[in-house]
This record gives sequence, structure tokens and C-alpha cells, in this order.
Amino acid sequence: MSNSSEHNSTATVSNTFFPPTFMYPVATCHILIVAVAALGNLIVCYAIIANKSLRSSPTNLFIFSLAFSDLLTVTLAVPFDVEGLFLNWAWKHGEIMCHPRPF
Repeated sequence: MSNSSEHNSTATVSNTFFPPTFMYPVATCHILIVAVAALGNLIVCYAIIANKSLRSSPTNLFIFSLAFSDLLTVTLAVPFDVEGLFLNWAWKHGEIMCHPRPF
């Protein structure tokens, strides 16, 4: 038994989650999901805001809340996922954006 550390040359870790040829179709799917989700949630929010009879039901207000929160998620979180796909999941937005701070 040896006390020296040995290097295993057969075990390599890849830095990319997807192969480069697969990144573009995945990014395209992400962008399509963002576009469809943003448009659909905007339509739901507009319909509930524009039609007074839809605002009278608590169920419809709950649907509005879900649509609005999904709209925020799809516009604020998913673009970082697409960016991470191309940057090998490296964070390029600094320390302030990385660690949330209490208000």
C-alpha cells in the first residue's frame, strides 16, 4: 500500500451537460417554451383584467395569480437557464446576483 496519491487517467469529467450539437435544439425548445408561455399567460391575465365578470369569481382570481406568477417565472428565470446552457453553467453576473440578500 502506497501513501502517494495516484492519478486515474481514465476518469475524466466533462464540463458540458449537453454535447455541442444538442445545445442548439435544446435552446430552441427553451425559447419556444418561453414565447408560448409568455403569450399564453399574457392572454389569460388580459382576459381577466379586461372582463369585469371574470374578476368576480375567486377561482378566476386564483387563475390570474397563477398566470401572473408563471409569467414572472418564465420571463425572469428561464432566460438564465438558456444562458447557462451556452456558458457551461458558469455564472457571469457577479456576486450580487448570485447570493440573494434579505431586504
